[in-house]
Amino acid sequence: MDPLIGGTDRFARLVPLLQCPACCGPLRFEGANAGASLGVFGVLCCSCSEYPVVDSIPIFLSRRISVYEHTTGRAETEGVSPKAILGLIRSGQCRQALVECLTMPLPGGLFDRLPFWSFWHGPLIRNIGRRLRRFQLNRQLNQPNSLQTAKVWLGVFFGKYSPAGGDLFSYFFYRFGQPRDVAALTLLSVFRPAAKPILDFACGFGHLSHYLTSGLEAHDVIGADLNFFTIWAARRTVAPRASFVCAEADRPLPFRNAAFSGVLCSDAFHYFADKQLAISEFRRCTDAGPLILTRVGNSLILPNEGKELSPEKYAELLGPVRTSVFGEAELINRYQSRQSPAFDRDRTPNECDNDKWLSFVQLPDQYPSPVRQVAEWPHRAGAPRINPIYLQTPRPDGGCQLRLTFPSTWYAAENGSMLAYLPREVSLTAEDVQAVHSGQPSSTIDRLIDAFVLWGMPENYG
Repeated sequence: MDPLIGGTDRFARLVPLLQCPACCGPLRFEGANAGASLGVFGVLCCSCSEYPVVDSIPIFLSRRISVYEHTTGRAETEGVSPKAILGLIRSGQCRQALVECLTMPLPGGLFDRLPFWSFWHGPLIRNIGRRLRRFQLNRQLNQPNSLQTAKVWLGVFFGKYSPAGGDLFSYFFYRFGQPRDVAALTLLSVFRPAAKPILDFACGFGHLSHYLTSGLEAHDVIGADLNFFTIWAARRTVAPRASFVCAEADRPLPFRNAAFSGVLCSDAFHYFADKQLAISEFRRCTDAGPLILTRVGNSLILPNEGKELSPEKYAELLGPVRTSVFGEAELINRYQSRQSPAFDRDRTPNECDNDKWLSFVQLPDQYPSPVRQVAEWPHRAGAPRINPIYLQTPRPDGGCQLRLTFPSTWYAAENGSMLAYLPREVSLTAEDVQAVHSGQPSSTIDRLIDAFVLWGMPENYG
């Protein structure tokens, strides 16, 4: 039995939405016995291909299940082939299949300055690195659920043996309140309740999937990402109410026509090599619902990341469908006033030429107009907890002093605009601390959520 929220039933609802990305044919699921502590394992088959399902996550990669750098798509560490995972599943070694998908050997950069460079990069050292990682993963998987938190798994994935580990840990763990996510939260009010799920493409560790599945109007969500280890951690710790699929952006998506009620793609579109294919696939998979591309880089403002375009070029790419474009600062201002984006006027892409980070929203002609005033803070969804960005210092009187502390110089440079809407220092009384620890609805909780000090977080975040 899948230990996560409705996991087995949710996987059964996922399968009919899938199709082979190669032949577009239907898929047949052949299950494997994985034991009580794991999710669903098996093989998805069609007339031309076979795809592994590992811990309830179908894998549709045309390449190895590696660790891919999230801005370039380049493999940082070489992983196992899908064919090898199929062999493990068919031989009943389901847990081993999971460990192999999560295994990240020690990066070569760790040894670049050591003598006898070729020796340290040789197969012997790489195999030792893999064995160490397998041992570490098996040990962590044996821990009780209380120790299987997002923080712990981020530490495993982005620890001292991972390239740029500290910065990537900070980027993902201290995600709540980042400008990119506040802007995205402003746009979530566009989605209306529907029978079909929302596709959260390039979902990473599932922070936005968490809000979509846990809010006042909870949605059914399917997250998709190139990196298996990120969506596995999302399914286990950050967004356990969502389903996930491991898939690539620059090839046909493994979803049937009109499978979704809408599509969200955050902080990724400007990295895609074939943006036109991605747009075509998003539209094919969406049943006359909204398409939201947020945190998209503007090539007119340096520095550039990935394969950025100008606002005008993005608009040309999106075609004749009516498109609204917003700058990040405008969306954050709307969020602070608890308002949805302003769709009540025509906009030209050139209005955002001076904005580094853009959002594009396409709404079908018959789609309901978004509400102007949001009934409840989107960041309230989940367990109300002090944003981890605050350093907490207990006081002798039982109170607590909070100080906004960026985890690194890099993080401050990336997210310095948080200082415009998060208070730098907060003083909590003993009664405030008690109210926060209880997590029960109260005027204190409301006040601290209004101040952006408390954020709704996953129960198992850590």
